[in-house]
Amino acid sequence: MCRRAIEAILKLAYRRFFKKEPRTRKNRDLELSELLRRFEREKPEMIPKHWLNILDAIRNIGNVPGAHAKKIPHYRFSKGDAALALNNTLTFRETYFNKIDKELTRVYTLTVELPKTKAKKFELKRP
Repeated sequence: MCRRAIEAILKLAYRRFFKKEPRTRKNRDLELSELLRRFEREKPEMIPKHWLNILDAIRNIGNVPGAHAKKIPHYRFSKGDAALALNNTLTFRETYFNKIDKELTRVYTLTVELPKTKAKKFELKRP
């Protein structure tokens, strides 16, 4: 989910800085790695290089258990990996809105109330 969060922030940044949608010439959304490479090429920097490196590390951490899950011999995703990714994601979010894009003063979130339903209780039966 950290990958998704930073991807959402970078897409917002792309729209704000480049004044266009983050899409390829073939009209598909840019992937996280493509967004990072695009910001890396900018001179002067829009997002500091050290933040792009940290975001790329979060992207790589997220590849292991989630986005492109595949076994890596002798590697086990740990609580520390998750804490590192989450801490860096939250810190980048604060940095982006307080230091990088200071003109953006509000971000709106749409909340939808879903009708209450009775939760179904089910038991796991072991053989």
